[in-house]
Parts: sequence; C-alpha cells; structure tokens
Amino acid sequence: MGKSNRIRSKRENERINAPISNHKKGMPGWVLTLVTIVVTVAILFSFVAMMLVSNGVFGRWKKVVSSENYKVSSNMMSYYFVTEYNSFLSQYSAYLSTNEQAGMISLNPNVSLKTQMYGGDPASGNSYYDSMFFGTFEGTWYDFFLTTTVNRVKSDLIYCEYAKANNIALDDADYAEIEATIETFRAYAQDNTADTYFAQVIAKGVKEKDVRKCLELEALANKAKSDIATRLKASITDEDVVAKYESNKLEYDRVDYMYYNFKVNYDEVVADYKADYKKANNKDLTESELSNHKEAILDAYREAVIEAQSKAKQLAELTSAEEFAAALVEIFAKDEVDAAYTAKAENPTGVLLTGKETIVAEIIKEICAEIKDGKTEAEPAVVIPNEKDQETDEIAVYGIDATVAVAKTVNDIKSTAFDKVYSTKQTYTVEGATYVSDEDEFSKWAFADGRVTGESKTIFKNDGSTATKKEEVTNTQGQSVSYV
Repeated sequence: MGKSNRIRSKRENERINAPISNHKKGMPGWVLTLVTIVVTVAILFSFVAMMLVSNGVFGRWKKVVSSENYKVSSNMMSYYFVTEYNSFLSQYSAYLSTNEQAGMISLNPNVSLKTQMYGGDPASGNSYYDSMFFGTFEGTWYDFFLTTTVNRVKSDLIYCEYAKANNIALDDADYAEIEATIETFRAYAQDNTADTYFAQVIAKGVKEKDVRKCLELEALANKAKSDIATRLKASITDEDVVAKYESNKLEYDRVDYMYYNFKVNYDEVVADYKADYKKANNKDLTESELSNHKEAILDAYREAVIEAQSKAKQLAELTSAEEFAAALVEIFAKDEVDAAYTAKAENPTGVLLTGKETIVAEIIKEICAEIKDGKTEAEPAVVIPNEKDQETDEIAVYGIDATVAVAKTVNDIKSTAFDKVYSTKQTYTVEGATYVSDEDEFSKWAFADGRVTGESKTIFKNDGSTATKKEEVTNTQGQSVSYV
C-alpha cells in the first residue's frame, strides 16, 4: 500500500473509532460576549435603581400636585400626609377607638388605615360619629386622609400663586424660622442624620431638602393669606358688615350659655340602699332578698327625683347670669371638695373627722369668693407660720386646733378642689345656623328676632321624668335628669 493510501486509511479509522457527540455546535463568541454585557448592565441598572429609590430620587421626580409655578413631589406629599394625620391624632385623641373599646370616632391608630372603613364596620354594631364630625365620605381612612391632604396642598399652591403674582416672597426672618424648625427635627434625630430620621418617620426616600421645600411652601402660603386678610380688612366698611349680618342673622348669631343637670340614677340608688343595709345589719343584701325591699328602694328613688327637681327649680329662679355662674361654682366646689377630701384625707381621724363639716364649708366659701374675684390659683386655706413638720406644733384650722400636718392636708384639699372647679367648663357657645329649633324653648328664645347682646334668661327643663309628684315617679326610665 502506497504512503498516500496509508494516510487516508489511518484518518478513516480515527473517524470511525471516535466517540459520537450529541452537542450542537456552540454559539459564536460574539453572542456570548453580548449576553455577558447585557446581564452586567442589567445588574448595574438594578443596583443604581435601588440606590435612587432609597435616596428618594424617583419620589422627587414624580410630580403629584402642581400649579403654574409650583409643584409638590411624591416625597413632599408624604410629608404633608404624615403631618395631616398626626395633627388629626393630636386634636381628636380623646375620641378615637382602641383595640379594647370603640370610641366616638371609628379610627383606630393601632390598625392600618387602608383596612379601616370611614364610618366603621356596620357589622361591629358600634355607632360612630365620623360623619357628624367630618361630614360624609366613602372609602377607607387612608382615602380620607389622602383626600384631605391633597385638598390642603392644592389650597396652599393657590395661595403661593397669589404670592408670586403680588411679589410676595420669603425674607430672612421666614428662612430663619424654617431653619429653626429643621433644627428641631435634627434634635429629634439624635444620633441619626435628619435624612435617616425623615425616612423612618415619614417615608422611605424622604430627605431634609423635601421637608424644607414643604416648609417654604407653607410659609409662603401663610404670608399670602395674611396679605389677603389685611387687604380685605381695609376694604370692608362697617356698613358692609351690618348689611351682611342683616342678610342672614342665623348664620352669624352666637349664644353663650351655662347649664347644670341634676341626675338621679336608679342603679346608684339601689347601690346606696345596699350599702346602708349592710352598715345597719352587718351583712349583705342578697339578690333574692332584694325583691322584698323593692318598694323601699322605689321610695328612696322617688325622694331623690323630687329633691333633684326642687334643686333645679331653685337654680332656675336665678335670673342674673352672674348669680347663676356663682351658683354653679358653689355646686362644683361642693362636689370637688368632697372628692378631694376623700382622696387627700382617706380614713380621716381626729380633727379631720370631727371638724370635717366646718372645714368643707369654709373651703367651699373661699373657693367661690376667689373665683368670683378672678383668681386663677388658690390661696392657702391655712397660713402656716413655719415649715416645721412636727405634728405637735399646733395651728388654728378654721378655729379648730390642729397640727401642721393636718393644716397642710387642708391646704392640699383646697388647692386640688380649686384647680378642678377653675378648669370646669362653665360657658358653651352655640351657633344659630346649626342649632335653632322651633321645638326647643331655649333656641326659640335665644335666636328670636330682636334679641340683643347682654340679654339673659334662665330656662328650666325637666327631662327624664315628667312626674311632678312623688307618687308619679317610676323607675322605668332608669335615670331622671333635670336641666337648668
């Protein structure tokens, strides 16, 4: 076999004996390189996007509300939303619901806003006053706050446009005030930066510069409002005011009033009767035995109802507003002195026990006189000449010899009672447009044509029980209330 034939034979054997591969031909090198580049770019883009989101760049780019010359970004809107919500919580905290009980307002700060319906869940069986407080609205509490926030921002932008059109701008004092507010936020941040603080308490990505822009817009809007108010005040005459009032008096009429109600609760009468029975017989009155005392309890309730009506009628005889106010102070003082005496002189002995009637009467008298004189703080009930704490140091307490310790207790009782009486709301205001009713004696008199400032009238109204005689009183209503 020739040399060329031997070479061909060798190649043929190698081809036949070679293992068979199922793999297709690999992709070209340029394609692999391109894929690698695309994947790398995608990873880099994702990383950059994450950085932009965390720094609030996208939120700053996104325009939520705008006017011709001003805009509010998503980050800024987050600040407005949180401040609107926090302001609401601060103002209505006493009326909100909790996890334990329903409040007058259905909102529960401990539950997500997006899961709570405005007006509450009808299935809960609870009655809320959301619509009475804030008007009708359909949606969640989140929708409610978002709506009020957007409306607030739109209003601010309208005022900002007015400011620009009238060359109103922030000055150094305004910027200094804004900087002081920012400094307060920085103090709240403690060891964190202001940016970190805002991201935690407002929303991710919100920074100091976003909050600063909001404060600047708010300041500019307030400056515009002040300018408008000044111009309006200068342009409105006394004749304009009178004409506006005469056109719809009920819209502007306000009436200040005071009231007191004498309540008699049947269940409380029963509880007092049981306590008196136990004190007299040294044993509890069982529920089965209670039926045998039904008439005696009803008689006690009747006595209390008629007595309450009598007190209300006596109060109603006072036609002077000053006399009525003084009478209320005396009623409040008696209640608060009794309460303070119970708290401050628990299980009283000695002078605090035997002289209680005299001490209480003198404290009530002094509180009434001091409030009438316009004092806002109680004077000491007993002047203590020294600060010695020895209980052997005798001192006169309303003509009764006592110790310094007792005198200090009396002073504490008076101070506590005075503060409660002084803080008790005695005057209320109602608006004619929302209150007037032809069926109500008070509103018919208060908002009648020809009523003038300074007029007063005492009105007695006996709600809860129409009975005027002892034998007519029943316990079916559970509580009798006599209003003055």
